[in-house]
Amino acid sequence: MQWPQIEHAWVWILVALVVVYALGLWLGAKGKVVVYRNYYDVMLVAGLYILPVLMTPAFILLGGKEAVNELTAGLFIVLLVLEGLLLAFVLLRTVADNLNPLKALLALYVKIPTALFFSFNLLESFSAKTGSSRRKSIFWTLFMVPVIHALVHDKSTGKLPRRFGR
Repeated sequence: MQWPQIEHAWVWILVALVVVYALGLWLGAKGKVVVYRNYYDVMLVAGLYILPVLMTPAFILLGGKEAVNELTAGLFIVLLVLEGLLLAFVLLRTVADNLNPLKALLALYVKIPTALFFSFNLLESFSAKTGSSRRKSIFWTLFMVPVIHALVHDKSTGKLPRRFGR
């Protein structure tokens, strides 16, 4: 028996990662693993991407690309602390929803990339420079909506009310 070439080992690693991700999607859609507790949980995880995007203009306005002063360093530390607290909150909430550690790891493996991909494409659909990139972002955002809906465990909380103004 001959071992596969080391140059092509990344393909097998990528296949294994995709299979584990697909398993997490399937178990999350079946309800065996709680990926997202409710729709608020999706937005909390999306905050891991949105928070740095919202803080970037403050860095540019306060110091530019080359200036490092106390204010920009302090703002960067605040950003790191907020990101760390948000990540810790997401981790603790996922472990509380899935008491089995393997299910919690699988839920985190599905939860974070899915919400980050969704939020990236959602923001990119409004801020892309060309029409074709906006169309691609809108396509992927609309593609991810039913996937995220299937992964949400409690669909009764965390969404807008059905009727407005009555």
